[in-house]
Amino acid sequence: MPTTTLPLGRLEPVPGAPSILEASVLELKSDDISRLRETLKSTLDSADEQLARQFWDGAAVETLVRQRAWAVEQLLLLAWNNLIGDRPSMALVAVGGFGRGELHPHSDVDLMILLESEATESPAKESIEQFITLLWDAGLYLGHSVRTIEQCHEEC
Repeated sequence: MPTTTLPLGRLEPVPGAPSILEASVLELKSDDISRLRETLKSTLDSADEQLARQFWDGAAVETLVRQRAWAVEQLLLLAWNNLIGDRPSMALVAVGGFGRGELHPHSDVDLMILLESEATESPAKESIEQFITLLWDAGLYLGHSVRTIEQCHEEC
């Protein structure tokens, strides 16, 4: 697996966002699904608690939803890197509000898994199912789809 360099992903850290996640958590390398699930769940719960405290202390909502989007992106990439890894034929795409870098508490996380071609081979299909199940079990509300490049083109 590739070496983790923080921050991961496409979103720039919002001031204060990195402090709601422990860097050591984001460097976790594990093939133990139970450990990964518990780490994601406890880290997400902790981040949400910190963001709620900031909200009640009067922090700007615009900042908080961007901080939450950044934090969730870091956790998604942690799960992706542990379960999917570097597969050139697969990509994780953020869409909807999450794709715009905004994520309110209790909002669904809109994701698309983009495939070069149909995932008919068992290991790829199993990896995708395991990834989605892990995110649900960790407490993320998902709106997700799995599409090929051709399917996306047809939808345009």
